[in-house]
Amino acid sequence: MKFVSYEIDENQLSQALFYESIYMLEGTESDGWVMTEAPMQPNLASGEWVPYRSYMNKSHLVPVASFPSYNLVVVNNVAEVYGRECHLTGCLPSDVKLEVVVATFLEGISHSDGWWKIRMPFGTKSFGWIRVRDVHPLSEQPKGKELRHALVERSKQLLGWYYFWGGRSAFVKDLWNDKVILTGVDCSGLVGTIYKSHGILLPRDADPMFRKSQNVTDPTALLPGDLFFFAPTGRPTVHVTHVMMYIGGDKLVESSVPSFENNSTRIVTLRERFGYDLQELKWGLSAKTNGDLIFWGRMLEDSKI
Repeated sequence: MKFVSYEIDENQLSQALFYESIYMLEGTESDGWVMTEAPMQPNLASGEWVPYRSYMNKSHLVPVASFPSYNLVVVNNVAEVYGRECHLTGCLPSDVKLEVVVATFLEGISHSDGWWKIRMPFGTKSFGWIRVRDVHPLSEQPKGKELRHALVERSKQLLGWYYFWGGRSAFVKDLWNDKVILTGVDCSGLVGTIYKSHGILLPRDADPMFRKSQNVTDPTALLPGDLFFFAPTGRPTVHVTHVMMYIGGDKLVESSVPSFENNSTRIVTLRERFGYDLQELKWGLSAKTNGDLIFWGRMLEDSKI
């Protein structure tokens, strides 16, 4: 697959995945665009947790009577959804209806012979079929240490994903035009995807993630799956602009921005990223590498998972 350079569109705030619940606000349509709220992308606004709000192209939305009853999540980077029960007769490339990406929530109806029958948002009798190996039941997610290990393994699965401002997904082919649609993840999109692939919804952006997390003031108490944050200096209050996930030892996984040498999801050491080893870190310490303030936090309450 060919990587394509691009210019950041600062107007793109986020990205909705296929079958993701979206509210369309009445009376906001203009030139084919409409104001929406994304309840699966929490955001902190004026001190309150609310659905992420942004404009979307109305043609990308399908009206539904009610939101899906999600019970499956896609676990492979890209999975094919077929338009008929072709596993009974043999599947052909032409049977592929669409592709869905890791962390996409789906509504499964029944499964047999290695396939899930899923509900599609194109009418009451619209269904698709996806391989069992491509999804996992939301009710059967790992807990405790196993969950932390699973988060680390998922992060490694996503290595090399391209950085894309406002992105929350992998590269996906345009099945009708045989082209590659350029997409990827930004820093919080990566972390959110890792967690969402195990049924956990995090705030959409890095600063709300920081506000939601539990402070862990002792760096030696950090556990895999905990988050590191960067906040620029010179502001009257702390405002986080970058998030990374700790994967144990001296390593982090992050989606790096285009100004970095390695423009992709990557693993870096604490010393490479901050100029310090784990034992040298202090809450609010200024990184030797870029001068930003370093913080960290925990999204999982291990006693409750």
